[in-house]
Amino acid sequence: RHERFARGVKGGVRADLKNVNLVGLRLMNLNLQGAILAGSDFSGCTLVGTNFSFADLFGARFVKADASGANFARADLRGANLKGADLRGAYLRGADLRNAVLSGARFDGATITDTQVDGAQVDKGFPGASGAA
Repeated sequence: RHERFARGVKGGVRADLKNVNLVGLRLMNLNLQGAILAGSDFSGCTLVGTNFSFADLFGARFVKADASGANFARADLRGANLKGADLRGAYLRGADLRNAVLSGARFDGATITDTQVDGAQVDKGFPGASGAA
């Protein structure tokens, strides 16, 4: 029913998967646009091409996850832990990464514009890291 929600179709229901342990799962090319995933653990997951745009990922964990090519446009990633995650080619335009842990993550070819990174833990040379810790 979330797919119907994401497409704006009558009868759709927003997925609410707060604090779910999804460690190590293969969740490729899913449409989780606008889903509530706060506090969930995606560590070690394969999330290639998954759509997390507009999702609530507050405090979620993506430690060493493969989210290459994933869409995080305007997602709420405040306080999320993406340490060592593969975000090559990911789309993060407008994402809120305040106070997130981004150290060791790979962002080669990623679109990182209009993001908020105040207080985030980033590696030297992180694109758009003004105001980051």
